[in-house]
Amino acid sequence: MKETIPSGLLEQARWQAGLITREQALCGGLSSSAITSKVAHARWQQVHRGVYATYTGPLAREARLWAAVLYAGPGARLSHESAAEIVRLADR
Repeated sequence: MKETIPSGLLEQARWQAGLITREQALCGGLSSSAITSKVAHARWQQVHRGVYATYTGPLAREARLWAAVLYAGPGARLSHESAAEIVRLADR
């Protein structure tokens, strides 16, 4: 198993505060066994069912918000204060 993830998937994870969905990982070139192995060997952590942090350790607020949006699925968005917080128009 490769230790790194494909560059396109890595860029997507960076844009999403280090998080990706299982579907994004599979479409990005990782196999199901590669995802399972990364979680089992504590290289990644499962945040919600089908949502993974591509790192270990605590999740920052932005990552927790991204996790909720990714878990909710296509079309999900932040709104109001949380959306303003992400684009730094408001404080937490």
